[in-house]
Amino acid sequence: MQGVKVKFVINVAGALIGIGIALLTIPLYISTIGEERYGILSLVFIMLGYLGFLDFGLCQASTQALAKMHDASANERGSVFVTSLWSNVFLGSLGGMIIYFAGGYILFTTHGLSDTLRAEIQGAMPWIAPILPLSMASGISIGALESRERFLASNVIQILSNMLGQILPLLTALFISPSLTTVIPAILAVRALTAIATLMFVVVSEQLHRFTLFDLRRAKSLFQFGIWVALTNIISPLMGSIGQFVIANIMGPSFVARFAVPMTAAMRLQIFNAALGRTVFPRFSRFDREEASALAVKSSVAIAYLSAMLFAPGLVVVHPFFDFWMGKNFAIDAAPVASVLFIGAWFNGLAFIPEMLLLGQKRPDQLAKLHVAEILPYIGALWFLIHQLGLTGAAVAWTLRAFVDALVLFRLAHLPMRGLLPAVPALVGTIVGLVFGFVIPGWPPVAILAFASALALSIGVFGLFIVPELREIFLNILKILRQKSLAMKELNAKK
Repeated sequence: MQGVKVKFVINVAGALIGIGIALLTIPLYISTIGEERYGILSLVFIMLGYLGFLDFGLCQASTQALAKMHDASANERGSVFVTSLWSNVFLGSLGGMIIYFAGGYILFTTHGLSDTLRAEIQGAMPWIAPILPLSMASGISIGALESRERFLASNVIQILSNMLGQILPLLTALFISPSLTTVIPAILAVRALTAIATLMFVVVSEQLHRFTLFDLRRAKSLFQFGIWVALTNIISPLMGSIGQFVIANIMGPSFVARFAVPMTAAMRLQIFNAALGRTVFPRFSRFDREEASALAVKSSVAIAYLSAMLFAPGLVVVHPFFDFWMGKNFAIDAAPVASVLFIGAWFNGLAFIPEMLLLGQKRPDQLAKLHVAEILPYIGALWFLIHQLGLTGAAVAWTLRAFVDALVLFRLAHLPMRGLLPAVPALVGTIVGLVFGFVIPGWPPVAILAFASALALSIGVFGLFIVPELREIFLNILKILRQKSLAMKELNAKK
C-alpha cells in the first residue's frame, strides 16, 4: 500500500470534518424547520440522488478513463473531460425537467401532508430542479481531480461545499424563514458555487483551454462502460431509500427523519471505507488484475479494523448519544434503528473495496447484475419487516441485504476468502459493541465512554499487531502530526 497512505489520511480528514458539520447542524435543522420539513427535505435529496443515475455512469467512467490516461497529453485528457462534462450537463438538465414535472407528485403522496407543506413543496420545485445538473457537473470535475490522485484539492472543495451547504440554508431558515421555499434556494446557490469553483480548478490543473473538445466516438466508449454503472446507480439508491418512502406513506413524514438520521449517522461512520475506496480506485484502474487483487485484499483487512474502531464504540454509546443529541422522544425510535444499521454499515463498508476493484478492472456488468438480482428479494423483505417491526424492520432488511451484498461482491471480485480471515476479530469486536450497547445504557456516562474507548483501543491494538498495513497508516498519521507540530514551533519561534 506504499503511496496510498498519505492520500488515505487526507480523505479521512475530509470525511471527519463533514461528520463534525453534520453533528452540529442536524439537530439545529430539525429544531428550526421541524421534523416534517426535515423529512420532506430528506426525500428531496433521495429523489435527487436517485435521478443521478441519468449520468449513465459517466462520472466513474471518466474517472477510470482519465486514471488510465495519466500520462496522456492535455488535449487527450481534455477531450475525455469535456465530453463527459457536456454529456452530464445535458442529461442532468433532462433529469431536472423530470423533477420539476413529476417530483411534486411523488412528494404529495406523503401520508398526512398539511396544506401549508403542500404549498411549500409546490413553490420549491423550480429551485429543486436545477440542483441535479449542477451536482452532476461537479461530479465530473471531482472525478478528474481524483483520477490524478489530487485528493487534497478535491477534499478542500468538498469540505467548503459541505460547510456552506449546511450553514447557509440553516441561516436562511433562522433569520428569514423556515419554509422550504427559502431553504432550498439557499441549497441551490451553494451547489452552483461548488460547480463553478470545481470546474475552474480543473481548467487550471488540466491546462484546459477549450470547451469544444467534445468527441462523439469517445462519448460512445464512455457510455459503453458507464451503462452498467448506471444500472447500479439506478438500483443502489432505490435499495437505500425505498424504505424511507414506504415509511413516509405508512407512518408519516416525521418518522422518515427518525430513520433518515440514524442512516445518515451510519453512512457518516463509513469514513475510512469511503476514503480508502476513493484512494485505491485510480490504482485499481491502472494496475493489472493480480496487482490490483493483492491491493484489494490488504485494503479490505485494514478497513475491517479501522471501521470496527468506529462502529464498535458507536454501538456502545448510540443510545445515550441519541438521547443527548436529539432528545429522548426522538431517541426512543431512532437509537434501536441506529444499532441495527451500524452492523449493516460495517458489512456494507467492506463491500466498497471489491466494488471499486470491479469498476477499476472494467467489470461493472457483474456489479450491476448482482444488484438487479438483489432488488426483488430486498423489497419483499423490506415490506414484510416494516409491517412487522416498523422502523427497526426497515433497518433489519437493509442490514441483511448489506451482508449478502458484501459476501457476493468478494466472490465476484475473485478475492480469496482466506485472505480475509485476519479480519474476523474486527467483526467480533463490532458484535461485542452491539451486545453491550443494549446492556449498559443505565451505566453512568463516564463508565459508558470508558468502556467504548477501551473497546476501540483494543480493536486498534489487535489490528496493529496482525495487520502491517494498519501500522503503515498509523505511522504515517504520526509523521504528519509531527511535521505539523514542528511547523507550528518554527512559526512561533519566528514570531
